[in-house]
Amino acid sequence: MLDIAQLEAAGLLDDVEDEHTRHERVELLQQLLRDGFSLEELQQAARQDRLALLPVERVLHREGAC
Repeated sequence: MLDIAQLEAAGLLDDVEDEHTRHERVELLQQLLRDGFSLEELQQAARQDRLALLPVERVLHREGAC
């Protein structure tokens, strides 16, 4: 599991200034990592502003809908 410093170094917290929002982002990122998403997948999704959609995309992809 990556810690906050590693998430920051990966650029995954760059656009988050509010402390509450930052905490929520860290929680989301850690959950996505536990769910098996790679750091690279998280970085790409963050650049495209679709982090919260990753679990849905995975389910749809498994079902052949994407």
